[in-house]
Amino acid sequence: MIIEAILIGFLLGFFRNGRLNNFADMRFKGSVLIVLSFFVYISPFALRMMQIDMAMPQILPFAAGIIAMVVALVNHEKGGVKLIMLGGVINLLIMGMNQFRMPVPVSRMASSGLASLAESVGAGSVINYVDMANASFLAPYLGKIIVMPAWYPLNQLISIGDIIMSIGIILLVQGEMMMFSSKRGAMVTFQYHVNK
Repeated sequence: MIIEAILIGFLLGFFRNGRLNNFADMRFKGSVLIVLSFFVYISPFALRMMQIDMAMPQILPFAAGIIAMVVALVNHEKGGVKLIMLGGVINLLIMGMNQFRMPVPVSRMASSGLASLAESVGAGSVINYVDMANASFLAPYLGKIIVMPAWYPLNQLISIGDIIMSIGIILLVQGEMMMFSSKRGAMVTFQYHVNK
């Protein structure tokens, strides 16, 4: 859903006369932590490839999510970031209640083109997912309860937290595209009064 949110943000920014080249000047505090979060997230897959066993590999993607929320916290003044934080915290909460794994509706996944993933989750071979039938009582509300239909080009599972984060991403992207236009307008007004 992140891809769709970014595209919608671009479209909104475009229709509001925003500028894509604003992203060249975009500054995020804690950019090093973003890179760290990415490598922590993919580390369980690297460990599996190297045949290195770990007692609870699912804690690594969970830790990556915490690092990402720290980055969001230090950038909370940017538009949409507070919603990204809220959605992220909701996802982390339900994962923390289920041994750092996100609950998914295995019984409904096969009909949506996710049969292979459903089998893997059922077999316990997907480290960061757990069958909703075996999850905590909040799983039917905060887990990835929305299963996109099979005809949708991007097969995916969506949680309430994902939706909130996506709205935040839309606001962040289109807000950054509009920022230069706002500053530029203010600069023109200032110069007009000085010349007058």
